[in-house]
Amino acid sequence: MTWKKSYWTKSGIVESFRFVMCQPTGLFAEEKELTGVQSATINLSYTGSSKYGGQLEVINSNWECNHVIRIYYTAELPSTGDSTTILLGTFFSGTSDQTYEKGEYSGTIDLWGTLFRYTETKLNKNMTCAKGSKIVSWFWKLMKMEGSTGKIASNIKTSAKFSKTVVYDFGKTKWDMLSNIASRLNARVELDAKGQIWLKKKVAHSKRTPTYTVPTGAASVTFEGVEYSNTEADVVNRYYTKAEMSYQVEEKYKDKKGKTKKKKVTKTNTYYGSAQLSKSSVYHFSKRGRNVDSSESYSDLPSSIEKMKDESSAQRKKKGKAIQKWLKEEAQDALASVDSASYEFKFDSLYMPYTIGDMIWFEYIDSADDSGIKIKGLVESIDYKINERGLTMSTTIKSYQRARL
Repeated sequence: MTWKKSYWTKSGIVESFRFVMCQPTGLFAEEKELTGVQSATINLSYTGSSKYGGQLEVINSNWECNHVIRIYYTAELPSTGDSTTILLGTFFSGTSDQTYEKGEYSGTIDLWGTLFRYTETKLNKNMTCAKGSKIVSWFWKLMKMEGSTGKIASNIKTSAKFSKTVVYDFGKTKWDMLSNIASRLNARVELDAKGQIWLKKKVAHSKRTPTYTVPTGAASVTFEGVEYSNTEADVVNRYYTKAEMSYQVEEKYKDKKGKTKKKKVTKTNTYYGSAQLSKSSVYHFSKRGRNVDSSESYSDLPSSIEKMKDESSAQRKKKGKAIQKWLKEEAQDALASVDSASYEFKFDSLYMPYTIGDMIWFEYIDSADDSGIKIKGLVESIDYKINERGLTMSTTIKSYQRARL
């Protein structure tokens, strides 16, 4: 049963935990329960490459090398008979320390998210992605290399192709290649609790819909040690865009016998767009004395432009103007929505049903003077702690918005 969100605000919840050892490849088939766990910490991060990590403190555990570990959290509400089980995460594992004393083995099991195999392994040869090959095909090749289960969100443009040959060099990490491929698809690399690697479409913070409202004044919420910070240091005031158009033309040449022949040659035109803040903005160069630039290069053109003909010079000129118009509009849209100020909150609570990457409503009222703030923030990180008292979580959320433009 999936609980209504209001259930998490009620007292009297009974918690339990299950730690399961799984096979290290594919779908991580579950094998048997891990015993001897005394406490656990789990760290989830929306940014960077690690995403998931943590540690288990164990005594006389049956842990076996090379196993993947899944951690389940079950909450029951005896007064209603309702219960739910949530998978907190799936991790590679290894021991960092073990001791034997008075007949007991005790130690620490380190946990790493399933992206660990990409951040820690390097390309053993140059990987050449030919012009015209599908970008997404290289995502699947990387998944196969490491025995991973990959998923692609339905709104990702899987038909996108490399506009030119790209080489990923020997010695670079597979994470470097994976994150670059995601960027070319305007996507992010994300992990789900099952350890599956996803490509998900990038969505501007302003366009995200909150999935949860953090309740205030409820028994299950303890706002202790709330921290708040904000920054407006580097507000972008100029934005540049770039795209290319490749086309084929016939050129004459002479063969070894001096005969004139024709051949098709691929040529590429490069186009640019730009936008900047108005002079009335407090962040315009004339008021701040410096520019902060951002840019984006597009590997794909809108389908309406892709369909335009480019056989003749006149057709290419018309198509080029359409590309420049589109690039200017993209630059203006990007500048209007680029994150310029971040407001960060950190707070502690009992369990609440959201995870990293979720957008939530957060309201904090200072009991000293009844002042407060309510913001829509992205869950940047969660630190879970599990011990004999149950589960607690420390959450960091960030609200990104334009800063007094």
